[in-house]
Amino acid sequence: MKKNCELCGNEFESKTKAKFCSEECKVEIRKQKQRQKHKEKLNKKFENKIVQKEYVVCKICGLKSRSLDTHLNRTHKMSNQDYYSKFNCDKHSIYCDDYLTENSDRIKGENNPGYQHNGKFSPFSENFIKGTDKIEETKQKAKQSRIDNNGINTKIEYYTSRGFAQEEAEQKLKERQTTFTKEKCIEKHGETEGLKVWQERQDKWQDTLNSKTDEELGEINKKKQVTFSKIADEFFRELREELKHLNLTMYFGSNNGETTIGKHLPDFCIHELNFVIEYNGNFWHANPNIYESDYYNKASKKYAHEIWDRDAKRQQYFKDRGYDVFVVWEEEHSNNKKEIINKYVKLIKEKYESSNIFINKDIQLSSR
Repeated sequence: MKKNCELCGNEFESKTKAKFCSEECKVEIRKQKQRQKHKEKLNKKFENKIVQKEYVVCKICGLKSRSLDTHLNRTHKMSNQDYYSKFNCDKHSIYCDDYLTENSDRIKGENNPGYQHNGKFSPFSENFIKGTDKIEETKQKAKQSRIDNNGINTKIEYYTSRGFAQEEAEQKLKERQTTFTKEKCIEKHGETEGLKVWQERQDKWQDTLNSKTDEELGEINKKKQVTFSKIADEFFRELREELKHLNLTMYFGSNNGETTIGKHLPDFCIHELNFVIEYNGNFWHANPNIYESDYYNKASKKYAHEIWDRDAKRQQYFKDRGYDVFVVWEEEHSNNKKEIINKYVKLIKEKYESSNIFINKDIQLSSR
């Protein structure tokens, strides 16, 4: 009697009630049933847990687990690297945050196998001496290897090195750093209790911020500032080059880092001249020449008019503290680079020549 195998579909002859064409198919179907039971058991276990923090989900079959590497290898015959490539993801899609933290803690401090050597054999340690005269070169290679191989997706370079544009990379980084949201609270606790937990956390956070001085808020914002616009930085570096003979201290992304004025970090600042430039990207600041006031920016989750209002308050904050504030739009800079550079070089020179710095320097030269 001819039959079709219930697993592979192959036709086979059988005089019994056999459902499978071979012992291999019979064993495989048994494994599949076991895996399905295991999956249901695990998914029930993680029902009220927080995704990413306490578990991750297999993008192929939906299994929930703290770690997916064994599951991928045994069930899908796939390596971690193949999974990263197929789904354009990283290790945080295979291991939950708690799992990674626990594994990291297991080899920290006294638990580190190299601890007793005081770091002499680790290229990440300042005390590294292991068998080479090229210590600094070895340290840099080790550091770059850790970045390349471990996939540190809490740094902007992780996304830019994978082909994302600066703005896309900033959004990806923001999403990665978002670990506590209204949606996650509702997912974990249900809608009523989840909203309550989220609101309590928001109120507590707001009370904490309200208790701090502007200077303390400024330091908090400075620590949160992990990236800056490359286009803006290019503009500020050109300004610095044109004005380097004035020996002014300029603060911006790649030069001295961004500085604080009260609770805010201006994009470009010369404290000696009370001079600030805000560089506004077309997309993130909703350029009014491009976007209508009712345009909704999905990335920042704000309407254009809300973004303009926020930027105006920020600029007024600087002005109230005695700073001259100028705004450069990405559009105008991109279309007239040389003209815009010359404009601000002239402005800063005029500000410098009317300042006490220039007057005092002129007096000193005259008295010689």
